Amino acid sequence: MHTRSIYNPYIAALLIFAVNIALTQEYQTGDYFSSEDQQIPFEICANGNGQETLRLADYNYALNGGEHYVIWLDIFAAD
Repeated sequence: MHTRSIYNPYIAALLIFAVNIALTQEYQTGDYFSSEDQQIPFEICANGNGQETLRLADYNYALNGGEHYVIWLDIFAAD
């Protein structure tokens, strides 16, 4: 009779990857960006608004002259 092993290396690798991602996020839902992080310029690689860099401080009403914005950040990293 053949018994199936409970251990599956693919499931183990996926679990390790998911735990790693969950524990290494600096910012999570509801967190605020620090003033220092808002000043960091990010390069815009495509579909920009006429600018070559983006700073989160440009969208902060307390720092941009009172203009209110709602932004959605969808961030990807590539080498």
